[in-house]
Amino acid sequence: MKALLAAHISLDIRGGKKLAGGPPLYQIPILQAFGFKIDVLTSYAETDMDLTRKYPSVNFFVIKSECTTMYQFKSNKINQDVDDDRQLVLKSKARNITLKDLDQLSSNYDVVIVSPIALEFSLNVIEELSKLGKFTFFDVQGLVRRFDSKGLVYQELNIEEFKKILDIFDVIKASKSEILKIKDLSNPFCSNLVITDSGNKIQVFSNNQSYQLEVTKTNNIKVLCSILKF
Repeated sequence: MKALLAAHISLDIRGGKKLAGGPPLYQIPILQAFGFKIDVLTSYAETDMDLTRKYPSVNFFVIKSECTTMYQFKSNKINQDVDDDRQLVLKSKARNITLKDLDQLSSNYDVVIVSPIALEFSLNVIEELSKLGKFTFFDVQGLVRRFDSKGLVYQELNIEEFKKILDIFDVIKASKSEILKIKDLSNPFCSNLVITDSGNKIQVFSNNQSYQLEVTKTNNIKVLCSILKF
């Protein structure tokens, strides 16, 4: 089985230390445990890190960039509307991934996971990535991030863009705060919209059906896998 992970790999400043981060680094061990061969499409300054030593069996397609996406993590105790205890400040950003960058990829992955963290994909690129896998997953997180003049992250959802993504991915994951602008959460598409909060409860919207689950319960995890057609 073969999987593609598409996202910026980042440097995260936490407690004065710079740590390698970004969705692919969390997803790699999980997929490896299930026996997947993994390709990663990303962009960072290669002088900042050498991931091939730590992950020798992973095939990295690194789009060269002068800098690496870097976030400073601070505690968030002010905005109660955001179900996240982090306040992020963007310090630098690697270059965006373009349609041309996709030419080097396979066209028949079993799983494709697209997890932007800094608006690194245009909608056109997201649409093309969705065509490369039998099972596709999209994380809304980086789609809604916007940055003020000081790099401070705030959230703003483009509803029309979001609806297009709902129509082309099998599973879309979002937090409550990321989709606050959507008043009607019905999902008429064949995709599964998974909404998380800061705890263990999730909602799943699929074909205008709604399910509420607590993911700490083994039976509910099995139900979720059944809904998502795993």
